[in-house]
Amino acid sequence: MPGIKNERRRERRLEDFNEITLSVISEEKYLPEDKIFYNYSRDISESGVRIYTDSFLPVDTLLRIEMKLKNFRHMITTPGKVKWVKIISSGGYCEAGVEFINTPARAMNTLDIYNSWMSMLYPA
Repeated sequence: MPGIKNERRRERRLEDFNEITLSVISEEKYLPEDKIFYNYSRDISESGVRIYTDSFLPVDTLLRIEMKLKNFRHMITTPGKVKWVKIISSGGYCEAGVEFINTPARAMNTLDIYNSWMSMLYPA
């Protein structure tokens, strides 16, 4: 069941699992060979998302994120930048914090409505 996380962050994070497609748009060294990944997010706010991926993404990697908001039946697309990475298994599975950058107004509006809607359904 989704929940709201209150932490020392600018916005509240909604704990919710969503399918995501990540496209690497950085041209730096040490990036995975594959440029597109199909993974999932764990929590989301208006400023970023925690993702789970089977490919290591270095800090500062630029991404194009397509996220299907399952409980809302909408898709958002926005650029993002990896802010932190944590390896969570010996098989190379990682979690990463991604900050949304230059988020299109439509995606911001969708995120705002989604977070408000989910906050009403699952109050903190």
